[in-house]
Amino acid sequence: MTRGDPESPLRWTSKSTRKLAAKLTARGKPISPQKVGQLLFALGYRYCRAALADPALADDIQQQVFIEAFRDLPRFAGRSTVRTWLLGIARHRVLDAAKRRRRSRSHLDDACAPTAAEHADPRALPGEWIDETRLLSVLVECVYELEEPARTSVLLRFQQGLSYDEMAQISGENPGTLQARVSRALRRLRDLIEARFER
Repeated sequence: MTRGDPESPLRWTSKSTRKLAAKLTARGKPISPQKVGQLLFALGYRYCRAALADPALADDIQQQVFIEAFRDLPRFAGRSTVRTWLLGIARHRVLDAAKRRRRSRSHLDDACAPTAAEHADPRALPGEWIDETRLLSVLVECVYELEEPARTSVLLRFQQGLSYDEMAQISGENPGTLQARVSRALRRLRDLIEARFER
């Protein structure tokens, strides 16, 4: 919001979701403004947060997704569901953010690198009981160790619950390719998790 802007962000967002809903309904995809807002928030934020592991960056990306959806609505051809379309926008913005973050990290000076003491192993000692929370924590850590595009494929399939056909619409890849990628990523995840618990 710029200085002197008479419209609050909340009012702008509310008006924008109504406009998006009206335009989508006119294009044969009936949807309520509330549903547009829910989709933008739930899909965009949940996916962005999981993919980036940074809540502040996820907030920024979610806003970009909202703005791009509003801006690009005239180009929405209706060949996919609104959900798939929005996830496609989110996926591209997440990939852009991940590239920017990787580039900025590569420019860090070695003097800024954390010491071994700052990387203390937070895991339980061998023989201690592993509960569901710990397993979930290890799973999340291991998902972030997957290389792109395997990580995105796993998140779209299991976190967002998309079919391989819906994933193909978002990524522009063959559903069989995506299925094979997810299968390989699951084997890699299993190996990573087992290695964590064997230490």
